[in-house]
Amino acid sequence: MASRNRENGTRLRRKSTRELIGEERKISSYYNFVTDGEEIDSDLPVPNLSFGLASTLVTCVSVLCYYNSCKGEFVFDDSEAIVANKDLTPDIPLGELFYHDFWGANISSNTSHKSYRPFTILTFRFNYWLAEGLHPWGFHVVNVTLHAVVSVLCLKLFSIIFSGKNNVKFYCDNNSSARTHFTASRASLVGAILFAVHPIHTECVSGLVGRADLLGAVFFILSFLFYVKCCSVDSDDNGSTYKLPWKYLLSSMVSCCIAMLCKEQGITVLGVCCVYDLIVACEIDPASLLTKVSSKVSSPEKRNGVDSKEKNESTLWIKLAYRQIVLFLAGITLLVGRWRIMGSSPPVFQVVDNPASFEESLIMRVINYNYLYAINAWLLIVPQWLCFDWSMGCVPLINSLSDPRMLCIVGLWTVLLVLIAYCVFGKSLPNKRILTLGLAFVVVPFLPATNIFFRVGFVVAERVLYLSSIGSCLLTVLGFTLLSKFPLGKKVIGFGMVLLIALYLSRTIQRSGEWINEDTLFTSGLSVCPLNAKVHYNVAKVRGEKGRIEASEAFYREAIRLNPTYDQALNNLGNLIKDNGRYEEAEALLEKAIEIRNDFAAGWMNLGTVKAALQKPDEAEKCYSNAIRYRRKYPDAYFNLGNLYIDQEKHKEAIVAFKMAVNIKNNHVGAWMNHALLLEKSGNRDEAISVLLEAKKYIGNESTVYFNLGNMLGQNNKFQEAEQQFLEALKLSPNSAEIHGNLGVLYHRWGKHSKAEKCYTKALQLDPQSENVHENLEKLKRTKRHLANGRSKGR
Repeated sequence: MASRNRENGTRLRRKSTRELIGEERKISSYYNFVTDGEEIDSDLPVPNLSFGLASTLVTCVSVLCYYNSCKGEFVFDDSEAIVANKDLTPDIPLGELFYHDFWGANISSNTSHKSYRPFTILTFRFNYWLAEGLHPWGFHVVNVTLHAVVSVLCLKLFSIIFSGKNNVKFYCDNNSSARTHFTASRASLVGAILFAVHPIHTECVSGLVGRADLLGAVFFILSFLFYVKCCSVDSDDNGSTYKLPWKYLLSSMVSCCIAMLCKEQGITVLGVCCVYDLIVACEIDPASLLTKVSSKVSSPEKRNGVDSKEKNESTLWIKLAYRQIVLFLAGITLLVGRWRIMGSSPPVFQVVDNPASFEESLIMRVINYNYLYAINAWLLIVPQWLCFDWSMGCVPLINSLSDPRMLCIVGLWTVLLVLIAYCVFGKSLPNKRILTLGLAFVVVPFLPATNIFFRVGFVVAERVLYLSSIGSCLLTVLGFTLLSKFPLGKKVIGFGMVLLIALYLSRTIQRSGEWINEDTLFTSGLSVCPLNAKVHYNVAKVRGEKGRIEASEAFYREAIRLNPTYDQALNNLGNLIKDNGRYEEAEALLEKAIEIRNDFAAGWMNLGTVKAALQKPDEAEKCYSNAIRYRRKYPDAYFNLGNLYIDQEKHKEAIVAFKMAVNIKNNHVGAWMNHALLLEKSGNRDEAISVLLEAKKYIGNESTVYFNLGNMLGQNNKFQEAEQQFLEALKLSPNSAEIHGNLGVLYHRWGKHSKAEKCYTKALQLDPQSENVHENLEKLKRTKRHLANGRSKGR
């Protein structure tokens, strides 16, 4: 009897459990997703690998895409953000980095771009310290490594999304295996490989300034994973308490903050977390929710008390509200802090930076914005047209509703509205949830680049699509999984996946090769954006640096033809022509440049050098003064002004100008040298020597310092000290005929004729045309003959 009672009790308990489960299913009537993540990708023709093997494969593919970029140089924006950025050097205290923008300027300055990425600069500084200087190889290795890390993190991210499980673990306990927590492994592997090989990432990985996007992506994904874990722990709670899992929530918010300090887009992870919380963690189906709300409004019921269903729903909503409040407060705090850091003022951009944002008509402005969205969407799907710069006519504005490009906008919004409608009103399937999250990953990280909240300084920027490509890869794999369930789908999809990955891989390898140096990079832009004046301008610069003057001039003229108000192109062409002695033509070009932009400091300075060459000293002085007026800390302008004063015999004014130059830039070689030489010329040789000794502290790696010191000490008959200076100069410039020749003169005067002859001979080997050395050698030979004759007569 007792056993029968126990058996009945067991049945009752089982029945109660079944009834409870049934009740829970009813409670979740509008959260009724099918979440069988193990089956959603079961038809994909991909091996089911463990997380370790999949990570290894993804890492290898990532490195394969960009291994050739490791031999690349500093190109394009790297020159300003890395090479010319003093924040990388030990001269700038670490604390000052947090007051500077990405380019090294004061973040609160009106001329700052307001790009605040101190953590990215810290990694650049680490590279500089590790290599003891600017060596691009180390910088590129870090970028490639970071891209591999992001690709592996995408494995985990895709596993969570495709599995449909509100659960994430960063480790395996003793009772579980890695495979247990790497669900939807096939879909995740395909998605991660697609992300690793996507050509849109080339600018971020091969362009060193793209490290901001790479670092931001690492902490973006970590923030998302921590938030998923927070939701997972919260959902495991039995509902008796509203206490949040602060450890994971705080980790998520800190990761978000770090992501934002690497790249501004990092803050958008809060929006993605919000969507995940609603769609996956709380399993809210918008269609069912709308149905329930409308039914309550149409037939309200009055009841006394609260049943268990409403109590559980209340607990769910309260937990959701707590998490959403934390997301909201974190977002507001970060935005307010960011606004205060940048001096409570937005950056200032020119029309050429973003022409669409300067459209007077609101309708046409919105239309052009949407056309740019369509271009970005196309680049995510077909990343064939890739260019380092999309400004200055690369994307002509739409000025009429009859423009054929309007079809692109219609197509974009047709697809988007269909997908959004399915996300809201479609059947409650895992596909719907994945689609919603995929769209969130595409759209939310792209929001800062939409010009909706503020004007951005670019037309199209491939680097801002780095995070959005996560969503595009997710949607692509979702399409593969759906098509693979058809009878002939497996073979077709298998071929399609291999073909797509192969095409992306080959395009990425090709594109990363174009980023190796500026010549190939800028030249590649000619075929994509032939109407972009900036592309022609950059090609002209590279051609000029290589001594191809005619080609350089032709590209500058084409840039000016495409954009007649391109002041920098006018300035550079004027300099190029000036160096060829065509001063009148250069003068006209430079005058036009400053007419277009009156505060163009470099244009004023270059015009001053042309005026000086044309023997117009008063006009030249005025030009230099204007250059200094518009750029107060302009050492080159002070240097040129000092040279002008020397020509006018205004030695005191020249010395003041040279001192100003070295005060602004203590390693300005020309200013130090001309200051010292002017003092010597004025009869103040001892003071000149003091100036050169001071210069050694700042430009001790310049042979000219030791060379001039040697000359002056030799003139003072301090032969031994002079010899030391010449020998130091030769260590730095062993193939300088001038140094060998002057050291020979020192030995000649010192009476060390054998050493003098060796120096003269070496100088002539390096420069056989040197008349002075030939004369000095002949004098030395005559002296030696004379001495030899004197000795023979003495005998």
